[in-house]
Amino acid sequence: MNVIVVGGGISGLAAAWEAARHGASVMLLESSDRLGGKLLTSHVGGSLVELGPDSLLTRTPSALELVDSLGLDLVAPTASRALLWSRGARRPIPPGLVLGAPPNLERALSSDLVGPITRLRAAWGVIARSRRGHETDDLGRLAAWRWGRTWSERHIEPLVGGINANTIVGLSARVSAPSILSMPPSGPPAPAPSRPTRPAFVAPSGGLSTLVDAVAQVLVDLGVDVRSSTSVTELAPAPHGTAVTTSDGSSFSADAVVLAVPAFRAAEILAASAPEASLLLRGIRYASVSVLALSIAPTLAPSLKGVAGVLVDRREGLMTTAVSLASEKWPHWAGDDALLRVSAGNLHDVRPLDRDDDRLRDDLVAEAEGILEATLEIRDARLARWTNAFPHFAPWHLDLVERIDRELRDALGSTVALAGAWRRGSGIPTCIASGRDAARATISRDN
Repeated sequence: MNVIVVGGGISGLAAAWEAARHGASVMLLESSDRLGGKLLTSHVGGSLVELGPDSLLTRTPSALELVDSLGLDLVAPTASRALLWSRGARRPIPPGLVLGAPPNLERALSSDLVGPITRLRAAWGVIARSRRGHETDDLGRLAAWRWGRTWSERHIEPLVGGINANTIVGLSARVSAPSILSMPPSGPPAPAPSRPTRPAFVAPSGGLSTLVDAVAQVLVDLGVDVRSSTSVTELAPAPHGTAVTTSDGSSFSADAVVLAVPAFRAAEILAASAPEASLLLRGIRYASVSVLALSIAPTLAPSLKGVAGVLVDRREGLMTTAVSLASEKWPHWAGDDALLRVSAGNLHDVRPLDRDDDRLRDDLVAEAEGILEATLEIRDARLARWTNAFPHFAPWHLDLVERIDRELRDALGSTVALAGAWRRGSGIPTCIASGRDAARATISRDN
């Protein structure tokens, strides 16, 4: 079987790996000059730093199978305590919450982020064992119904909103916070079947780019034809599969194709061959974000020792959504200096896009100094801009994905499968699972 994978991000790499190890002849086409997409490890001040995501969750077996097969040295963060910058001060985020939601009465009543009335309102939601809100897929509405709007804004919004570069109002609960939906009214989700314990988050000791390099090497060993700087422009039905056309006019024939690209790129590629699916894909919006990595003199306050990061209450009006104390969280990154990562931008805040690099850097440094209550002695800096990087998961997004798949099958049969962060979530494990699922769909079609 001949399979073409379009897109060399982690979803595309996983799709190519899945297809090749099941005996398919695979070609992978990536439009840029490097593989890995938003997985990008760099160096600042001579120290390792991630300019995209910095770790992956270990709760997705499909993803772990790929990662574990590579034999990489995986490390866990050594700091997990988080703070919230709210009302002009750093405040401890209470432990034991489920994405900010209180799993029991004790957690609802122990938070110092809110006042007694808000704590009682959240406790009432726990005591009443209210399931109200299950008729909506809007996380903001669901959380406000269950625990009150103020609790939601102070606990759930900074975390889930920050992860998704969005606000939780108008955000799909099924995609962005399934653990909240599955949480019984009186407690957290039931534990998974027992198995050897491992940290919730891990990362390769050499950075996530080593994950990309390792997968790429395995693909070469499996005989995959990997081509970078090759942009696909169109798919078209062919007598025995699908014709893939590239920007230089080349054409390749495949029994099956996996499109592991952002929704807007898939829309462009499918415009002629699957116009209805293309139209739906174009409706998925994306947020742009920026990450500023800083190497600074190690002069932060002792109170920040052991703190992984500071989330920012969006009502503070800052561009910054989080300040990660990277050298506290990942000590193996650090040399003599301390490392910070300042994240900015979301779907509703385009101010970073309006600033040139110098002004954006200066503004983010000023905001970080206010949040950390320190004057930063900067020794090196690296700014990464990720344009149209985070898909927006509107309520009932998973229903939209099913409709896109139906329209695609109606237009092209089962010769094309879709993968990527836009389908079911933007975390690395979810993207790996998406790529593997798409590849398996093409393989099963041929069997």
